[in-house]
Amino acid sequence: MIKTVPYLATKKIGKNNPKAEEIKADNEIRMEWNRAVDRAIVSGVSETEVVKLKKREITDKVMESVEQNGKKPELFGDIVKVAIALLEKLIAKVMQKATDIAEKITGKVADAVKEKPKEMEIHIHTKDEPMVQTERKKIPFPVNPQRKAKADIRNDTEQLQSPNTTAVNKSIIEQMKSGKNLFLLKRGS
Repeated sequence: MIKTVPYLATKKIGKNNPKAEEIKADNEIRMEWNRAVDRAIVSGVSETEVVKLKKREITDKVMESVEQNGKKPELFGDIVKVAIALLEKLIAKVMQKATDIAEKITGKVADAVKEKPKEMEIHIHTKDEPMVQTERKKIPFPVNPQRKAKADIRNDTEQLQSPNTTAVNKSIIEQMKSGKNLFLLKRGS
């Protein structure tokens, strides 16, 4: 069973092929179609739609052209260019639908933002209106007895040291004012 794919296969150009230029031009047109297929798939066009377009606009038209005109490879390029134009129109149509949907969604979001719920409105309180605040629950933190004992000891020693520190600071300030630099001497030793 052969799987139908949206892409057109390119032809290999052999060494010393007298039709190398024709094959190269044909491959360029095929690659142009393949790039359009890539853009279509990325844009959101389904692969089955592209396959249907390829069958209807390329495969069937090529068969019809061969029946009417015989084998004329130069007509293939024109057929593929028309198919590319139709594929580009299909891409534009899908992109327009996506844009319309996006605009509807953003419009609904904008409308929803305009219609704020009462809880989200900002109230300006005047002196006459009592201000009501919701009560917050206080969550008790677990107490580590060892940590609490260490903190209590630390607090007690800081309280005992603070009067001494204050006296030392006053003494240093008085010595500095009188011109004695006892503080620098103590630090240096």
